[in-house]
Amino acid sequence: MSAAKPIVKQLDHIVIRTSDPSTLHTLLSDTFQLPVAWPIQAYPSFTSGGIAFGNVNLEILSCGLNPASQPGEARIRAIVFESASLTETVSELGRRRIPHTPVLDYELTEPDGRRVAHWANVMLNKLVGDDPYLKLILFSTRLPGYMWMADKLRGSPVERQGIDRLFSGALVFLVEYFYQHFTYDPGWSEYASHDEKRAADLAALRERAGGALGVEAIEEVVAYVRDLEGAQEMWRRLLAPAEPVAENVWRIADGPQVRLVAGAENEIKSLVWKVSSLGRAAEFLRSKGMLGPTTEKEVVIAPEKIYGLDVRLIE
Repeated sequence: MSAAKPIVKQLDHIVIRTSDPSTLHTLLSDTFQLPVAWPIQAYPSFTSGGIAFGNVNLEILSCGLNPASQPGEARIRAIVFESASLTETVSELGRRRIPHTPVLDYELTEPDGRRVAHWANVMLNKLVGDDPYLKLILFSTRLPGYMWMADKLRGSPVERQGIDRLFSGALVFLVEYFYQHFTYDPGWSEYASHDEKRAADLAALRERAGGALGVEAIEEVVAYVRDLEGAQEMWRRLLAPAEPVAENVWRIADGPQVRLVAGAENEIKSLVWKVSSLGRAAEFLRSKGMLGPTTEKEVVIAPEKIYGLDVRLIE
């Protein structure tokens, strides 16, 4: 893989963590009338549901040993890029000096007892700060026998604790899907490829005219970093040969652009949704008691009405 060849295809999904994924999923799918990318499903290590925004999905995630004991707030925890082949990509990540794990397959047990990988991830460090726990994982995955042991912990308290810790910070990682194994997965099994699923999700959004808010896409995800210069360099390495579209702003394909901002904490802070009409969106939010501060160019969904999330609407 040459240095000039992109190693990510597109920004695939954004992970929002909450203790009650069903309630937030319902708010987005029923109240805002956005299409369901996949229904709420309980996996061995976490619970997840997806909402389609046309150019990207929001994954609503609950994880940890006792998710119900956590506060009801929601936080943006991860930016996830699709990679066509993680096996090829990991060697290029090393060449670009981006700290990363090996390919981590996520296997599920089929009704006939077989365990097959439905997707795989590669976790990256230093894109939104240097996470000490992720650094420990990167080190551990290179120890003899670690990958074998980790496979035996599927769904165990140890693994669930690890996922809890990972999704308590700000993550960037890669995903590859194995559609040949999506046989019994609602929202996935009817498609032959991820391109086909994304096209169907976009069509569903357009069929309902963007739902109650007139959503056309997610325009931007904003990440705050303590070391802006260091993060800039890591994003350049990851997304090369693409250049920033503005200072500290990157956009790949039709996905939301990622904006880096200097901040006191490393965190994925806010989302910007593009809507067809700010007036229409504001009127709907007002009718539901969900309207936050507004200007001529921006409408904010009242954070207390959307579990503390910072969501801004633009035309």
